[in-house]
Amino acid sequence: DAALQALPDKELQTQMEALISPLRSQLLAADADPQALLGWLAEQFPSADEGTLQEHLARLLFAAQVWGRLNGQD
Repeated sequence: DAALQALPDKELQTQMEALISPLRSQLLAADADPQALLGWLAEQFPSADEGTLQEHLARLLFAAQVWGRLNGQD
């Protein structure tokens, strides 16, 4: 928490956008197709087992739903 609070808001925003942008782009490109997203995650995390990839996918879809609700999108 202290490390995050030490970062200026603008810098934190820039870093989070850089982190989230590829995820958001992939969600839009895959049209929320879980199989396509799972394949993309497998490429991003080649050493991860299937259970770990499915956990990442569940978190990614949850984050997308929250983002959509916060931004007035379905």
